Amino acid sequence: MNISPELEAKLKSVKAIVFDCDGVLTNGQVFYNGNGHWVRFFNIKDGMGIQRLQKCGLRVGIITASETEDIRERAKALGIEDLYEGVKDKLACFKELSSKWKLPFNEIAYMGDDFQDVPVFQVAGLSVSVPNAVGAVKTQVDLVTEESGGMGAVREICEWILASQKRT
Repeated sequence: MNISPELEAKLKSVKAIVFDCDGVLTNGQVFYNGNGHWVRFFNIKDGMGIQRLQKCGLRVGIITASETEDIRERAKALGIEDLYEGVKDKLACFKELSSKWKLPFNEIAYMGDDFQDVPVFQVAGLSVSVPNAVGAVKTQVDLVTEESGGMGAVREICEWILASQKRT
């Protein structure tokens, strides 16, 4: 992928990233297991990308409208302390994280895939989406990954950030 100097500068300035869950950390599908629980499938490679960011000192958060045990367990397994569930106003939550982390918006990346993510895209330092996002949403971001949500897209953006910052 060709990177413009503007995009390169944005990637270099990232000190934290916030992910939507459904459609980004997952492929957007849910499975009802018959025991009263919905189940999502997460990608192991995405998890490794997140852990690599954290190892290099970058902050990671999740903001999701969903409230389920599988998301909580995935965040816990990855050591993500900043999980915000049941969020109706993602922009307000993003602002709260910015304040908590003491980072300006331009140092925080955001990755989402649907209309409720657009207000955050408009203030984040780097806005990222996935090819399986809602069509109009993809026109609102700095970068659309080649991989789909839940299928390596998170790992892809993690690698772009690490490479631009010359971190391993």
